[in-house]
Amino acid sequence: MDNIEEKQEYLRNKILDNNYDADEFMAYLQEKKGEDGTDLNTWSFSELKLTVEEFISKYKSNNNKNNEQININDYPIENINENNENLNNNNNEEINNNINDNKQKPVNEIILCKTNDTTKITNINHIKINLGYPLVVEGGFFSRSYVTYSINTIPLNLNVRKRYSDFEWLKNFLSNIYPQMVIPPMPKKNFGYRFNEELISKRLRALEKFLNGISIHPLLRSNEAFYDFLSINNEDDFNNKKNEYNKIESPKFINDFKTKTGFIKISLSNDKEEYFKLIKENCLNYQINLSNITKAYKNLINTMISVSDQMKNISEIWKSLGKMSEQYNDNQNTIDSFYALNKLMSDWSDIEKKTSSIINIQIREHFRYIKNELNSLEKLVNKVEKNKNTFIKNYDYLLYKKNNLFQSQNIDNWELENKSIDNITLLKNKDLAFSLMLPNETKNIINDKNLYSFYLNNLIEEYERLKELNGIRNRRIVKSFTKEIINNLASFHVYLAECTITQFQLDETEELEEMTDQNIIEEYQNRNKINN
Repeated sequence: MDNIEEKQEYLRNKILDNNYDADEFMAYLQEKKGEDGTDLNTWSFSELKLTVEEFISKYKSNNNKNNEQININDYPIENINENNENLNNNNNEEINNNINDNKQKPVNEIILCKTNDTTKITNINHIKINLGYPLVVEGGFFSRSYVTYSINTIPLNLNVRKRYSDFEWLKNFLSNIYPQMVIPPMPKKNFGYRFNEELISKRLRALEKFLNGISIHPLLRSNEAFYDFLSINNEDDFNNKKNEYNKIESPKFINDFKTKTGFIKISLSNDKEEYFKLIKENCLNYQINLSNITKAYKNLINTMISVSDQMKNISEIWKSLGKMSEQYNDNQNTIDSFYALNKLMSDWSDIEKKTSSIINIQIREHFRYIKNELNSLEKLVNKVEKNKNTFIKNYDYLLYKKNNLFQSQNIDNWELENKSIDNITLLKNKDLAFSLMLPNETKNIINDKNLYSFYLNNLIEEYERLKELNGIRNRRIVKSFTKEIINNLASFHVYLAECTITQFQLDETEELEEMTDQNIIEEYQNRNKINN
């Protein structure tokens, strides 16, 4: 495979530096190879060169300006806070309007970054990860006992055992490497009753959801650390790998982030800003509703368990009456009826308890997972907000600083890199002066803007992904829940039918017979006629 950095350098020189439209070029790549066309790993160097030449000959631009230097005129720095009375006013609304609408010219760029890892999982469409066989590993003199879980990855047939701390490490590592993504939630550490069977089963289900959540994420699933987690079974070997991965630092600059294609599209618009507000509002509303849902299901489960317990008590009472009847009553029908009622209430109690368990596992745990996932989305919302505020604050201060420097008329303090322009021209042209002074600080501001737009775009993509994914999850959980409930109710109804036939069927030879209201009226009328 050709070196990805060489390809990126080649594209930077051929496309970006010659001011060809990056969006058109990426669309051209997709015309050639479909959706994977923008993934540089799918191109050999010779293929890429040929395609670039074809693109240039077809879409050759008349504008050959050098794009390597950041052109400050693409940003509205010189168009904001022109008046002295506005210099100290951090007017966020005014800044946002200028950011999003620079003379009606949208900011739309492509920035080269790192490509994501490629593993055996990358090109497999459907991965299923199953957890099972929890084992308690007894601790030694200096160590505590802990639980390990078997992990089987289909269709690669990878089989490993991992403990909770390994899952915790994986989540923290992915959060560190992909701070722009929503990392699937996992259960919190529990220090009490760690080896309780019910708690272990509950944790197993939550950890399985965590791994499968990663496996369907378009970016996280290809990470090498995730594949090593699923494939390295030897504990010492895996710990050595973890130590290596722990040396990797979280991305700080825009070019340090990993994406599937090796490109980052930087764009800001009023529509995206409005959508960001909608996402924040929806996150709040969803949190409230999901909290109410999980609380309501918890109350329902507790009520069903209470009803089940009461039915069980009634069942025991009928059983006691049956035993008493065996001693003092020679009527077998009476004895059988007591035991039939005993079994009826006992089975009904079991159905209530099973149903409450299904609701807890299938429904309540599902919505708790969605709620915890939403917490991760809210953290990403906060990151967007933080990057936006940092950008606006530094942006406003830079304008204030440039305005003071321009008014001072002391060009020596402007830190100009291009000194070919005469001072008289600079002092007369404020826009030109703003575009050239303090170049390093200006580049930092542009990096702030890029980070903000990068996080914003990723938030929107993650929100859209989760919205679609949760629709699928909800339909799947309703189908599974309905199937289990129907099976339970069907088995219970079969028993009720048998009970009716065998236990409560009236003996036609008995004097007591079941009479309808009409029969009773007719019998009464007939007797009256006879008596009269």
